[in-house]
Amino acid sequence: AYSGFSQRSPLAATQRRFSGFDDQTTSTFMGQGELKYRLDDFIQGLSTRVRFDYLRRNVHGERFVKPYDVWEYDPNPDTNSADTFPYIFQGTQNARSSVVDSRREFTRMVSTFGLDYQRSFGNHNWTGLFLMESNKTENNNSAVRGFDLISLEVPFLISADPSTLELVPNTTGVLNNGANESALLSYIGRLNYNYDYRLFLEATLRVDQSSLFAQGERTGYFPSFSAGWVLSRESFLEKYSQLDLLKIRASYSQVGSNIGIDPFQYLSTFEIQNGVYLIDDGTGIISTTGLANSDVTWFENNTYNLGLEGRFWGGLLGFEADVFYRLTKGRFTRPTEGYPTTFGDTSILPLLNLNDSDDRGVELLVTHSHKISDDFAYHLNANITYTESKWVRFQEDLPSDPEEVAIVQREGKRRNRFFGFESDGLFQNQEEIDNHAVQDENDNLSLRPGDIKYVDQNGDGVIDFKDNVELGRGSSPDMSYGIDLGFTYKNFTVSGLFQGAALFNTYITAAAAAPFSNESIPYDYHKKYSWTPDPDDPNINTNPNAQLPYITGTGLNQNSLKVSDFWLKENDYLRLKTLNLNYSFPKKTLERIGGVNSIDIYASGTNLFTWDKLGIYGDTFDPETRSGTVSGATSSRVNSQNGRSYPIVKTLTLGIKVSL
Repeated sequence: AYSGFSQRSPLAATQRRFSGFDDQTTSTFMGQGELKYRLDDFIQGLSTRVRFDYLRRNVHGERFVKPYDVWEYDPNPDTNSADTFPYIFQGTQNARSSVVDSRREFTRMVSTFGLDYQRSFGNHNWTGLFLMESNKTENNNSAVRGFDLISLEVPFLISADPSTLELVPNTTGVLNNGANESALLSYIGRLNYNYDYRLFLEATLRVDQSSLFAQGERTGYFPSFSAGWVLSRESFLEKYSQLDLLKIRASYSQVGSNIGIDPFQYLSTFEIQNGVYLIDDGTGIISTTGLANSDVTWFENNTYNLGLEGRFWGGLLGFEADVFYRLTKGRFTRPTEGYPTTFGDTSILPLLNLNDSDDRGVELLVTHSHKISDDFAYHLNANITYTESKWVRFQEDLPSDPEEVAIVQREGKRRNRFFGFESDGLFQNQEEIDNHAVQDENDNLSLRPGDIKYVDQNGDGVIDFKDNVELGRGSSPDMSYGIDLGFTYKNFTVSGLFQGAALFNTYITAAAAAPFSNESIPYDYHKKYSWTPDPDDPNINTNPNAQLPYITGTGLNQNSLKVSDFWLKENDYLRLKTLNLNYSFPKKTLERIGGVNSIDIYASGTNLFTWDKLGIYGDTFDPETRSGTVSGATSSRVNSQNGRSYPIVKTLTLGIKVSL
C-alpha cells in the first residue's frame, strides 16, 4: 500500500512519457585577449599589458508537468465480476497540466591594464606593479508559466490557456523575472625590494570600489606588508655546508570583502509579490525588502603571519612552519539586539557591520627526498594544519535566564561547535520510561521501548532546552593533513596522495535517520541495527545488534529526532586520494621500434580507500560528501548526511601514451 501517499509513483515520476520533463539547455561563449609591450625606450625595465576577458552564458529551461493516473495492484480482485481488473485506482498526480518557459542571460566582462617594472642596481633588486581592473556582471532572467494545455502533445506556452499565463514567482511569492548588475573597480600597487637575495621587503596597496555600497562607502583601502630574511646567506651561517636554506618571514595583510550582502542595501527598495492578497480584480502586493542603510561597507580580513622555512643536506630534509592570526571585522548582520517582540518582522532591519571573528592556527610542512642510486629515488612530503575560530563580537539578544545564556551566547565562544541533548542509549522497557525524567512534554506517555533516552543535565526532572550541552564540533574541520609519497625504480614510477581531515562532525538526519519518511527507502543498516520489538511483547527487542531506535510506518517517533549526539558522528577520515603507476619504455626498446620518442603505460585511481569513524554508516556515506546542514541549540551548524547527494566517485584509469 502507499500508506497515505497513494498518488505517488516512482516509475511515473522519473519517466517523461508519464509525468513530463524538466529540460535545461546551456550555451556558453568565452573569449580573452592580451597585449604586452616593453617600454625600455621610455624607462628601462618597464612593460605594459592590456587584457580583456568576456563570458556570456545563456540558459533556456523548459518544464512540462503532465497529469497521470496512479494504480495499486489488487491481490484479491473480485472474481465474480465480469470486468475483473486486478488494479485499484488511487488518484491522479499533477491533476493540472502546466508548462514553464524560462530564460537567463549572464554576462561578465573583465578589463585589465597593468604596468610592470623590474630593474637591478648592483645588489639592489626592484620590481613594481600597477594594476587597474574593472569587473562588471549583468544578469537578466524571465520565466512564464501557463496551465491547462489544450493538447498534451504540444508542451509549449502556445498550447496553454491564455488566461492562465503568468510570471513565475519563487517559493516566497516574489517574482523571479528581472535584471541586475554589479561592478567592481580595483587599483593595485605593489613594490618589491631585495638586497642580494637575502633581505626581502614588499608593500602593497589595494583600492577597491564596489557598486554594492552607497557612494560614500564604496571605496576601501587595503594595505599589505611582508618581509623576509634568508639567514643561510649570511656569513655566520654560510660555513655550515649541511644547511641549504634557512629563512624567516613575517607579513600583515588587509583584504576587503563584500560577500553576503545583496545590492542596493543602501536604498529603500520594494519587490512585487504574487498571489498574496486580492486587490480589485487581480492579485499581488508590493512589499519592502527592508530598511535602508547607507553606511554599510566592506568588512575587513586582517591577517598576521610568522613563518620559518629550511632545507638541509641537499634537499634530504626540508620544512616550512607558519603561525597565523586573522581578525575579521564588520561581518554583516541585522541589529536584532534590543528590539522588542512588538517590533514585528526583524528581517526588514538593515544589514550592519557589527560582528567580529578571529581565526588562529599553525601550519607545518615536512619534505624528504633521496636519490639512493641512478636506478632508485623516492620522496615523502607531509603537511598538517590546525585552526580555531571564535566570535570576538557578536550581535545577539540574550535571554534573562543565565542557564540559557551559557548555551546560546556566542560572543567570546568558539565558532565551530554544536549543541544538543546528550543521549544515554535506548529505553529497554516500559519501567525505564516510567522512572525517567520527562522528555516528551507529555509525562512520557508518547515514549515506548526503543526510543532514544536523553540525559537530565540539571536534575530538575524535566529535559528541556536547559539540558542542551556542547556535543561536538561543527561543519569545518579544525585539522587537515596530507601525505604525498612516491618512488622511481629504473623505468617504473609510483606516486600516491593521502588526504584527510579531523576534529569536525557530521549529523545523520532526514531519511538517513528515519526510514520510510517521505516514502524514502530504508538503508541496509536500518534493517540490521534497528530496535525490533517482539510482536507479542513490545517491551522485548528481538534484534541482538540493535543500535538504532524502532521504526514506525512513517519513520521514527518524534522523540528520537530531537537534536542529540545520538546522530552526531565524528567525521575524521584519511583517504588514498590518488594513486599513479607508470612504466616508460627504455630508450633501447624505442630505438628498435623506430619513429617513437616515448611510450608510457600507466594506471591511476582516485578515492580508492578511506578510513573513517562513521561506524555503522561508513559503508553507506562518505565523510567528504555533504547533504546539507543542521542547526543545534544555537545557530552553530554541522554538516549532515541525509542520503540525498551523490557519493564521491571512485575511478580507475588504464592507458597508454605514445609520442611520435
